[in-house]
Amino acid sequence: MPEISVADARRENRSERVRVAIREKLEQLGAPHASAMRETVLIRDGAYCGHRFQCDRFQAVWFIEENQIKFYGADGQVVRVVAADTLAVEVSPRDEHQRAA
Repeated sequence: MPEISVADARRENRSERVRVAIREKLEQLGAPHASAMRETVLIRDGAYCGHRFQCDRFQAVWFIEENQIKFYGADGQVVRVVAADTLAVEVSPRDEHQRAA
């Protein structure tokens, strides 16, 4: 089994917190079945640049370089832009464990 560095573990924990927060925000915007959210890794010019999350016609795009997440309504218009770090701290690791139970 490969070893996981502390930095990798923190990055994965942050990524999961962002996913949970995005799912919640999409539900608040009215996205149906946010628990069935689809995630796509985004590549630009051969380099990783972010993730797209989709629920029905609602979506969020996490731009890694800009450290921001743009939320799009069902009509495809941007309805909210937030810093990824801000969104990630809205969900604490303890909250994640309670949801999983």
